[in-house]
Amino acid sequence: MAPPRKPADRRQNRATKDTVVELVAGGLQVPEAPARWLPETVDEWSAFWGDDQLVSVVRESHRPALVRLFDWRDRLRRAWDLADQLRSVIADDEHFTAGSTGQIKANPMYEQAEKAEARALAIEGRVEALEDRFGLTPGSLLKLGVDFQRRESLAQANARMVEARRDRNAGPPDDPRSLPGDSAVHAG
Repeated sequence: MAPPRKPADRRQNRATKDTVVELVAGGLQVPEAPARWLPETVDEWSAFWGDDQLVSVVRESHRPALVRLFDWRDRLRRAWDLADQLRSVIADDEHFTAGSTGQIKANPMYEQAEKAEARALAIEGRVEALEDRFGLTPGSLLKLGVDFQRRESLAQANARMVEARRDRNAGPPDDPRSLPGDSAVHAG
């Protein structure tokens, strides 16, 4: 383990900043969800702020990006809803319509639905990128250093490791040369 750093007033280069950030639980106020969001988006917003592991990596300066993430999530939900509505307008017998000269052509609602789906997929890429930045996927949680399996603090993890080392050192040595009855070991 590395030795502890000197206090800032005792360092030669006093401009060096400490890289450790102390996380204070409950340090952020949960912002109100904008009224323009759908109820599902508001529920997701509340669930995000209710998760202590996720909120522990959020700073006040991240709030605009978080609002943008949930704005995009809201737009994504609306885009998929529109695509679904356009597809449902087309009944089983209306897959084809008559063109201007009487020819049979695909229903124009298919084209509108495809455009709505393309918009939804474009929005989904933006949402995925922002979700990755804020640790909303298991892989991004690991990149941020959040151990979501154990949900333990750094102090708890350190105590667990110290206890494991103490237990390992307390038992008999694993050295085969130190077997009972060995005169070289017990001479003394």
